[in-house]
Amino acid sequence: TLGPTTDPAVNTLVLEAMSGNALQAVCDFIYEGECRVADADELLDTLEAAMYLQVAQLCEAAAEILHTDGHLQMSNALRSWEIAERASMPALGEAARKMACDQFEQVAAGDGWPSVPVEQVRALLSDDRLNVKSETLAYEAAVHWLRAQSPPLGAAEVAALLGHVRFPQLPHGFIR
Repeated sequence: TLGPTTDPAVNTLVLEAMSGNALQAVCDFIYEGECRVADADELLDTLEAAMYLQVAQLCEAAAEILHTDGHLQMSNALRSWEIAERASMPALGEAARKMACDQFEQVAAGDGWPSVPVEQVRALLSDDRLNVKSETLAYEAAVHWLRAQSPPLGAAEVAALLGHVRFPQLPHGFIR
């Protein structure tokens, strides 16, 4: 409820879907035609805020900057890919997916790996561009991800996910 009252909490509108910096950037863009962000993470926050507030021009501009100006990095590839999927931005999504495949060992070793959505894990493991020194690393990444899930996936889902691991490429005797 917004309206005259003596309780300041009643007159407060909370937009939990975005940071204050991202909202400021979107407002700057709406009123001034441009905005500035500090880094790639803030650019992603601004893209998400622009999506939430349906500011199409800013969505397009932010995605283009991410895709072409070197802001797409290993540290934000999975998040960029997820945002691109939600926003139907195929060029950004494909660039982010390719980066995640190219840098898979670092991605899977990162703190955020256990929270990656199952769809992205499945897509990475099944991608022929997955760059690993040994399929052992892909298997270990899958198992690490599976063990971190709560609640755990069902047997059929586990089998389907592990079905993307290239077992014939594992060293003889690796799995007993």
